[in-house]
Amino acid sequence: MTTRIAREMRCTDHRGKPFDHGIGWFRRSADRTADWVEHYGAGAGFRNVMRLYPDRGIGIVVMANTTSKYDFDSLFTVLARP
Repeated sequence: MTTRIAREMRCTDHRGKPFDHGIGWFRRSADRTADWVEHYGAGAGFRNVMRLYPDRGIGIVVMANTTSKYDFDSLFTVLARP
């Protein structure tokens, strides 16, 4: 049962702009076929992103002391490479 619930939480079937939403996880509309879901956070002086690759058993978190956007997609591509 726990596996089913976790899988349903990652299901981003609620379409939106700019993100399709699940329960706490989302995916950009342009990435609908991607094998990952993610969640962002930002505030005064920090920005972070968590990405899960459930079928690969990988989770990656990047945290930075900045309010500027940064290219985490390239980093995740390298770190999640099979």
